Amino acid sequence: MSMELLFENRKLIGKNILNIIKDKGYTKSSFSRLTNISRPTLDKLIKGEVDSLATFKTHIQKILDSQNMDEEQLLNYVPKYKAKKELVFALSDN
Repeated sequence: MSMELLFENRKLIGKNILNIIKDKGYTKSSFSRLTNISRPTLDKLIKGEVDSLATFKTHIQKILDSQNMDEEQLLNYVPKYKAKKELVFALSDN
């Protein structure tokens, strides 16, 4: 799998990065420090707004290295967190 394919799917990659951050209990700030990616750049990656392939490659590689993942695992990432549970109300005559 090529980094170019990830770049073409950068909106999906951004969602997957955010899911990884949530699933592993990071904050954006802690993930930024872990990967040595500035917060503004991390936000751009998450939003899929990095337009330079070279910049994208550099930062995605940092994320892959920090998470021991490859390109395919990042592209096909399945979130682990569960959807929010619905509130259930029980009515009582008391």
